[in-house]
This record gives sequence, C-alpha cells and structure tokens, in this order.
Amino acid sequence: MRLGWRNLIARGCLPSVFQHPGWADAWWRSFGDGRIPFVVVGRDGDSIVGIVPLMVDCAIGQAQFIGHPLNDRNGAARIIELCAPRWAH
Repeated sequence: MRLGWRNLIARGCLPSVFQHPGWADAWWRSFGDGRIPFVVVGRDGDSIVGIVPLMVDCAIGQAQFIGHPLNDRNGAARIIELCAPRWAH
C-alpha cells in the first residue's frame, strides 16, 4: 500500500503535505495512542486510485481522518477527482 500511496503523490493526486504517508506516520507516532488505524484503499482494477487514512478514536467511538483536528487538508473527494475522474460524478 505504501508504494501505491507514493505513486499517487508522484501523479499529483495528493497536493497537500498532510496527505503524505510520512506526515501520517509522524502524526501517528506522536498522537496515535488510544486510536485504531483504519485505512480505506480505492482501487480501479490493480491500480490504487485513492487512499483515505482514517482512525477510530476509541474514546468517542468515531472514525476521523488521521491528524484530526490538526489536519484540515484531507480532501477525499478531490483525490478521487484528480486520480479517478470517472468516479467523480
């Protein structure tokens, strides 16, 4: 999955540093306690066309973007528009 994530970056599908796997890793190491990672991977055949890095906050029982509330730049809809335009309808 990490290679697919990096390929999305190389294709210009992830325009924000907050959508980079390195940022998610650093955030997780610092703030991930009490949370469970839940990563949604969108595929078109064998190609990864989107990755939505979520977490479940066990204290409130809610799924949120990794980085919440520090990260306000997760745009799953924009990623789909850029990487899989036929799904963007």
